[in-house]
Amino acid sequence: MMQGQTPILFWRGTPGACPIITGAAILIQGIFQSNFGFKLSPRQMRAILSNPITGTLPAATEATQIGVLPNLRLIIDTVLNLSPDVYIRDNAA
Repeated sequence: MMQGQTPILFWRGTPGACPIITGAAILIQGIFQSNFGFKLSPRQMRAILSNPITGTLPAATEATQIGVLPNLRLIIDTVLNLSPDVYIRDNAA
């Protein structure tokens, strides 16, 4: 970061997106492998992460060429077709 540059200006664009995309890929890969027993290929992962239907598009006022940011809840629910494993008891006794 250059002197006088705010962190927001320094971390926008690719430097800011790299940890977000990396973290999303690791989470998706782990969830997928634990549920299906094998890993997604790089091509499959790229298709999931870059899909505008399961992502958050940049704001209309965004001046940079930022891509789709993954919506993990939507990816887990629709692409991986998994639902939370929740057990609800109706009686505590």
